[in-house]
Amino acid sequence: MTGHGECTRESNSLCCVVEVRAVNNRHLKMVFRSDDTHSVLEPDVERVLRETIKRGSVMVSFKSKRLAPSSSQGDKPLIDTSLLQSYLSQIHAAASLEKSGEILAAACLQLPGVLLTTGNEVATSLEEEWPLWESALRGALEKLQKMRQREGMAMARELLALHANIKTEAKSIAERAPEVVKLHREKLRSRLETAFSQAGLERRVEPHEVLREAAMMAERLDISEEAVRLSSHMDQFARFVEHEESPGRKFDFLIQEMLRETNTIGSKASDLEIAHRVVEIKGLLERIRELVQNVE
Repeated sequence: MTGHGECTRESNSLCCVVEVRAVNNRHLKMVFRSDDTHSVLEPDVERVLRETIKRGSVMVSFKSKRLAPSSSQGDKPLIDTSLLQSYLSQIHAAASLEKSGEILAAACLQLPGVLLTTGNEVATSLEEEWPLWESALRGALEKLQKMRQREGMAMARELLALHANIKTEAKSIAERAPEVVKLHREKLRSRLETAFSQAGLERRVEPHEVLREAAMMAERLDISEEAVRLSSHMDQFARFVEHEESPGRKFDFLIQEMLRETNTIGSKASDLEIAHRVVEIKGLLERIRELVQNVE
């Protein structure tokens, strides 16, 4: 299921922006994007994510901005001079430069850790920052879930419509089944009469002469058990759509069972009309299978 959520949280010194995007996937897969400083938070991010989402390919993006106090006397950036000197020394050694120059020094100011917090502000550790990030992450996930729930409601309506179509086809098959036995019995009687005629025997076929073969044929053509199981699976499917929480994997199993019963009905019935309805049911089940791959 797809969705998007974004949330911003601020403290006195930090602005956290978390964006979450989800697309369809049978399993849960997370991609975490942030600067190098916050990459170590990925296990915590995945832990929170798994509390909310069970399926989907999810991209989580962390963006941050340091906030300077509005009324601070010393609101100029501070420089870690020792770290800057270390960068310059290593660059000189690697490039065999005799002097740095203002351009090189200015460029080094962009290197990680050289510019410190502003004014009297003290940099916080990731452990201290995490509650703010977590709050923003949960806010983004809440918005994401609301969008996914709207999509889920639309999907549920479509699943129930497909379910109703399958029920209609299954009912027609159940009504047709007794007629199939009668038709095969009449075909058997007709073949016997033809055989007698070709043999020059002037006689009619008596009921007892086809009774045993008709009984065996009726047993082979009987699809009542398969029809009952298919109907039971369909009722369970409707309950999952309307009431079950996180039914995605249960849907997978039910569809597999419904396909098995449908195939058995098609192979046992030996009737063209039932065969056509079996094909229709299998097509509807395939559409359901495609939909439920995205259901949690």
